[in-house]
Amino acid sequence: MYLENEPLVDPRLIPRMETVINEVPFQLMEVSTNAALLSKERADQFVRTISRVPHQIWISFHGKDKRTYEGIMGLDFEKTLERVIYLLKLAENTPLNITVRGSGEPMREVLRHEYSFTEAEYRAFWTEQFAKHGLTAPPAINYFRYHDRCGTIQRNNIRLQENVRNSLKDSTAPAWIRGCISFTQENSASAAWITIGNRYSAISRPTPLRKSERVKPSRPCATWPSA
Repeated sequence: MYLENEPLVDPRLIPRMETVINEVPFQLMEVSTNAALLSKERADQFVRTISRVPHQIWISFHGKDKRTYEGIMGLDFEKTLERVIYLLKLAENTPLNITVRGSGEPMREVLRHEYSFTEAEYRAFWTEQFAKHGLTAPPAINYFRYHDRCGTIQRNNIRLQENVRNSLKDSTAPAWIRGCISFTQENSASAAWITIGNRYSAISRPTPLRKSERVKPSRPCATWPSA
């Protein structure tokens, strides 16, 4: 229930989830959100819906305090934290699979910025929050290093010391991944889905081609959207 945007922006997210649950065979429902729009009413509805099926909830919370969080996320720290804590309190009484994810250090040092934070600092922040709010069944914490996905860091005006890679040419990524991405770039797809194991990613392009103009890849690494 996510791709490149925030799913809670969709006011029909929960009805869509209900439709999937009732009509589509699946093994696991994943929802990845920053929780900024997860009001108490929506959180209650969300939990009632997703708790009925096998699921995984990913909470993106990149920051260890107000300065780092708002510098990276551009969202209200206090308001969003309050909403995350409310969801975690619901999980005290309703079994929920929740992982809170944070990225505070770069894969490459050149990408480091003024809002960086360490894994130790991130875990300490959440340990303090769990104790403060009396949470006895805290979620998993996942800290990972970031890269400049699709130029996001540059678009957010975080200053870098050098240009970031704009292609996978000469990269260490497996050849089949480079081929898939090259294929999507050459065909200027509006959205090409890349399958890695049983997970999916997407690359956005500004000018979609008609289906008649698209060239099939040499192997089934991409599936075009139906629209």
